[in-house]
Amino acid sequence: MVKLSPLFDLEEALRVFSGSIARLEIVSVEGEVKELLAELAPGSEYTELRISLSGNKTFTFRPEERFPERQIERPEDFDYSYLLVPDAAFYKGRLAQALLRRYYPESDLFLPAEYGFVYARRLPAEFPGRIYRIAGLDGFHPKRLKKWIKQEEIRRVNLLRRNFFLSSREILQRLGVQEGGDIWLAFTELNGKPVVFRVEPLRTEERSGIAGEGESFHRKIP
Repeated sequence: MVKLSPLFDLEEALRVFSGSIARLEIVSVEGEVKELLAELAPGSEYTELRISLSGNKTFTFRPEERFPERQIERPEDFDYSYLLVPDAAFYKGRLAQALLRRYYPESDLFLPAEYGFVYARRLPAEFPGRIYRIAGLDGFHPKRLKKWIKQEEIRRVNLLRRNFFLSSREILQRLGVQEGGDIWLAFTELNGKPVVFRVEPLRTEERSGIAGEGESFHRKIP
């Protein structure tokens, strides 16, 4: 067993240990990737990729499941009420789509891009990641968003960012705020356009039930 750095690239591990890997394992603790393990056996074929999370939760995949199918965009009308962030291990392993296909085949979950957020109308059972309730959605218009922030006297914002053209630091600079506080904003792309969600973290006891309708961000931003 070879213990690799959490930053070690998965593709590089496959190249370096080609022909000797029996299993690769990504270990994550409380949503943070801690290490990459390679189980080696001379002459063996790469047959399994395992995700190990806190609480002794494991997910296993075949190597070919890492390569996602082309995602078909949904219609412009967005009627999802929850934003989900899979554990970082699934992003590192390029397994976000495989997670949904294998473990939630009957759930109406939407993943526009492999490194993006997951959206749900109803909460899935035992989802390995963070869940937020969507309180509003709007296109990314920095001036309008900054005006809303000023009107609400917001000085700190918690950022979520996936598949977005600006870095977290650039977003904070454009909005004139610091990171932190009680307001949560998620930045990503939908149908090729940059958008921003206002979201609220769900407590553990809330992670079950039926989704309600989200509030339009346009009601808060002139």
